[in-house]
Amino acid sequence: MQNLLDNADGRGVIALAGASGSHPALITAIDRALGELEVMRFIFDLSAFDRRGSADYAKLSPVEHVEPDDVGLRSRFTTAAPNIVISGGMRAFARMQRHFGKILDDKNIGVLMLCHLWGYPEQALANAAHSRGIPVFLIDEGPFSLPLPGEKALESSRLANRILFAGLRALKLLPRRDLGGKSVDFVLCTAPGRVERLAALGIPKDKLIPVPPPRFDALAVTAQQWREREHRQGPRRILWLHQPFGLDGKVEKDAVEQSERVLAQALSICATRHEIAVVPRIHPRASPQERMRLAQLLADHGLTVADGLGPLYDDLLACDAAVGFYSSALLEAMVCSIPVAASLIGRDSFREAAEAEKVEQLVALGIPASDDAAILARYLEQGLEIGVVPAPEGLLHDEIGMIASDGSSQVAQRLIAALP
Repeated sequence: MQNLLDNADGRGVIALAGASGSHPALITAIDRALGELEVMRFIFDLSAFDRRGSADYAKLSPVEHVEPDDVGLRSRFTTAAPNIVISGGMRAFARMQRHFGKILDDKNIGVLMLCHLWGYPEQALANAAHSRGIPVFLIDEGPFSLPLPGEKALESSRLANRILFAGLRALKLLPRRDLGGKSVDFVLCTAPGRVERLAALGIPKDKLIPVPPPRFDALAVTAQQWREREHRQGPRRILWLHQPFGLDGKVEKDAVEQSERVLAQALSICATRHEIAVVPRIHPRASPQERMRLAQLLADHGLTVADGLGPLYDDLLACDAAVGFYSSALLEAMVCSIPVAASLIGRDSFREAAEAEKVEQLVALGIPASDDAAILARYLEQGLEIGVVPAPEGLLHDEIGMIASDGSSQVAQRLIAALP
C-alpha cells in the first residue's frame, strides 16, 4: 500500500483524521470499507495533541502519527490550546498548518475526513486542506455530540474562560476557532436529529449529508441477535457499564462515587428478589486502583460477580439488563431492546455545562434514570420481568441514528465520489 501511495497519479488518496475516544473505532470501520473498494487511503493520528485519552491506529492504512514536537509545539499541557499559547501563538498555529499542508501534498491527498473540528490541530489540518481545494468532510462523533456549534455559539460556558480567550487573541497568542465550519465542505450527520439541530444553528443545508452511523454497523446485527436469543438458565446477568468520570475531571469525584454506591444499592435490592450476577465492564482507561475500588464496592454490597466476555457486543448478547451513567454503550444496549437503568449525577457536580446537558438529554429520551436506589431497583426489576424493552424512537432519531449494516460503506462511497 505504501508504494501505491507514493506512486499515486494526482490527488487520489483519501485521508482520515482522528484523535482518541470513539475516533479509532470510527476510522477503522471506514478504512476497512475503503480497503474493500481498493481505494488508497492515509490516516492522520492526532491523538498526541490531547493526552487525556489514548488511541491505537497501528493496524490501519499508512499512518502519520503527528507529535507536537513535529510542528514546534511544546507539550507542557495535556491539550493543544495552552501549548500553542506558550509556543508562539498564531505563529505556532501557522507552523502546524504548513506542516499538515506538506503532508497533504506529499501523500497526494484528494479528500480529507475529520472526526471533529474543535481541536486546534484539526482546525489547522482542515485549513490546510481547504486552502488547497481539497474537499473536507466532517463526520459527527455519534450520541451526545454536535460536530459544529455554530458561529454564534459560546466557546466556553464559563465567563472567566471567555474573557481569557479574548485576551489571548488580542495578544495573537490563540487563533479564533472556526465554530461554523467555514473550512468544511460537507458534514456527515449520523442521526436525523443532528441534521435538524445543525440546520437550526445556521449551518447551510446543502452541507449536511445524512448517513447511517458507521460506528454501529455491527449493532444492527447484534440487536437482532439479542431479540432472537434463547433464554438461559441461571442468574440474570446485569452488565455494569463503567465510566471513569471521576478520573478524567468531567465530574466531581465524590459525586461519581456516590452515584456508583446508589447503583450498587439498587442491584443489592434487586438481588433480594431475583437471582442476578453483576458483570463489571471496566473502561479501558481505568487504573488498577479504580478496578479494585469497584470490585470492593460490589463485594461490600454482597453482589455475585461474573466475568465478561471481552468485546462490548459479546457482553451485550450475554446480558439480561445493563446499568451505568450516561454513555454511548448504555444507548447501544437500549437499541438492542435490553432493559437499562441509569444512575443520575446532579448538574452542579459537572465541571462543564455541556456534560451536564448530556444527562438531561438522557432523561428527555425516556431512559429510566434516578438518583434513588429503590427507584432504580424498581426500573431494573420491571425491565427483567418484561424482558424486551423497545428503544424509544427519540433515541434513534436524535442520538444513535438509523442503524444499518452498511454505514461504513455508504460513507466510503461519499468520500470516493468527492475525489478529483
